[in-house]
Amino acid sequence: MGCPVCKQSNTDEIENNIAAGFKKAKIANKLNCTIDDINYHMKNHSKFAKDPKKEKPPTPKFQLKDSRSSYEKHEVLSENFARLVDRFDKTLEKDTVTKDDTDQIVKLAREIRQTANDLLRIEGELKQELRLTRAQFNNLKQTIIRELDVDQQQIILDEIDKDNIKVEAEE
Repeated sequence: MGCPVCKQSNTDEIENNIAAGFKKAKIANKLNCTIDDINYHMKNHSKFAKDPKKEKPPTPKFQLKDSRSSYEKHEVLSENFARLVDRFDKTLEKDTVTKDDTDQIVKLAREIRQTANDLLRIEGELKQELRLTRAQFNNLKQTIIRELDVDQQQIILDEIDKDNIKVEAEE
């Protein structure tokens, strides 16, 4: 009888899709075999099984960048900015200003300016992370079509349209 995956003309593509995280159930359904057959192939026949240290599974073609760290940096900078402005305001509210207060005001103004610049830079990074190239967008649509049923496809595509996700031409 033989391995149903090995019999395919596009075995490499199937292995890459499995390694990239595509649903084994859908692949098994398309190949008219079981998930156990898929697992057996990947464990015993695939290029990844032969020398796992030599070849690593490919990453999916479409990946969203992990922007959590950028959001965390933005949050920390925003809180720091608010504290600096508060300290600046309290220093300016004093009835008399000493030389030390003047030095403190100058230092706070510099820190506020630097923090504002850092915030603008992080916001620019976050905006860039929310943009998709046309190739990424097309890969996303292909993945949606391949992995979801018709009702789910429409829901996701409607959300993309609703959110006005920016799609840029590749440079």
